Amino acid sequence: MFELAHHFSQLGVIGGGGAGGGSPGVYEQAALYMDFRNNAARLSGAWSSAVSLLTTTRASVAQMDNSAGFWGEFAANQPRWSDKGLLVEEARTNSIRNNTMVGAVAGSPGTLPTNWAGFVLGGLTQTIVGVGNELGIDYVDIRFSGTSSGTSIGLFFDGPTGIAALNGQVWTSSIFAKLVAGSFANVSAVVLTFSQRDGGGASIASLAGADFLSTILSTLARFPATVTLNQPTTAFVLPGLTFTMANGAAIDFTLRIGWPQLELGAFATSPIKTSGAAATRGADIVSTPLAAAGAAPGTLFSEAFADHALAAATNAHVLSLNDGTTNQIIFERILNNGSFVSGVVDGGVTQAVFTHSPFVVGSPWKQALAFAVNDFAGTAGGQAVATDPLGTIPAVTTLSLGTASVGGAQPLNGYIRRAAYWSSRLSNALLQAMTAP
Repeated sequence: MFELAHHFSQLGVIGGGGAGGGSPGVYEQAALYMDFRNNAARLSGAWSSAVSLLTTTRASVAQMDNSAGFWGEFAANQPRWSDKGLLVEEARTNSIRNNTMVGAVAGSPGTLPTNWAGFVLGGLTQTIVGVGNELGIDYVDIRFSGTSSGTSIGLFFDGPTGIAALNGQVWTSSIFAKLVAGSFANVSAVVLTFSQRDGGGASIASLAGADFLSTILSTLARFPATVTLNQPTTAFVLPGLTFTMANGAAIDFTLRIGWPQLELGAFATSPIKTSGAAATRGADIVSTPLAAAGAAPGTLFSEAFADHALAAATNAHVLSLNDGTTNQIIFERILNNGSFVSGVVDGGVTQAVFTHSPFVVGSPWKQALAFAVNDFAGTAGGQAVATDPLGTIPAVTTLSLGTASVGGAQPLNGYIRRAAYWSSRLSNALLQAMTAP
């Protein structure tokens, strides 16, 4: 394990300064330190891979990307990690039945993927240029060319009665896209659409996400949109992609479309592959035993990030020491208003709770919480340390990562970069230094 130790010394984790702040040797003194971006860990003085310390339950395969944008597949019950960190998400279903381009045939016009359909070509020719895989993402290239005889064209990614839905539900659609050839000359907008359908599949009304035409470049990127269905008689929802253009204008562009997804929820989660039927990705439930925690003084530290705002009524846990329930828990999480919060619950009674200013979507944050009988302190982002002089400590046995407990409640839906536990109550000065940006 010399290589891991050398690697950590180079980061400043051992004996000096700070990967992210702190004093010399502070992380070396931790009973458990895990760096998921580098898959390295130190437990009771011994080096190992971080993921080897984890117990993971997830009843499906799942996807995850790295910082270069490449997507890979992880087997069921395997933790998802890359140089972005450890990914922990709730269960979600991709209701689009075919997002891996099954049935697509190149040609002029060629054949769209099974269940897909074009609508209102507006005088243009639709050509399936080809199918393939880029960065691990299945795609189809579609060319639209000619002189327009209308102001919009588009695609549907499923059938009119393929996806059951109800009024008031919140749905998120997403696609990967890039411009392969031609240009968007005379095209004024590109939006993801949600066609609300009645019980017979007839169109009632359509909703659309924000225009993302200006951000479609020559590199493959993901584009999400979220809406709330608003028609009382809605029985189905049909996801699509619509292009707005000038009438009587020359049009010629080829768009690469990868892994379209429609999920019931207020933000997009990692892609779920389908090839003929809707598919569900199971929830990630990740933990490691930590018998040393017991009911003793200690300190908890995390570094994490999320690339979306939290949904209403959601409290996202980054770390929690618990006994398998939320009645005995020491936690770090984010409230649904975006505020950082950490605290201690013993026997179902809150002993201490600390709230700090909101996090920024897409930016990493750090939290630290120290606990001892009648001596609690917490901070985030290097802010002033808050304290509480009264309270008891729960008896805990497990460190849950990205959820409130081993039951998987209140998931992070984000990435944990680092996690650490000390079997001592660190000083307030160290808490502030460790969490500094």
